[in-house]
Amino acid sequence: MTCSDLLFTVNYLTHFASNPWKAYWEAMKHTITYVKNTIDYRITYHYRANLQHISFVKSDYVNNQDTRRLIDRYIFYIGRELVS
Repeated sequence: MTCSDLLFTVNYLTHFASNPWKAYWEAMKHTITYVKNTIDYRITYHYRANLQHISFVKSDYVNNQDTRRLIDRYIFYIGRELVS
């Protein structure tokens, strides 16, 4: 699994990095501790595994009629495991 929640958290907390409230400071410390304790985690695959890469991507301008911004949705598999 990827850490998209971690990406969101770090991105959100950077808005308060210059002058964090106590709650945000505690959240930053918790996030740094989490990263420090999981830095050696790896995804491993066995050499005999079927490592076929499967991607599903959908890009759409039309359904967002208010802003006409691009909406992307994607799913990536390696073998039978969801990666992102």
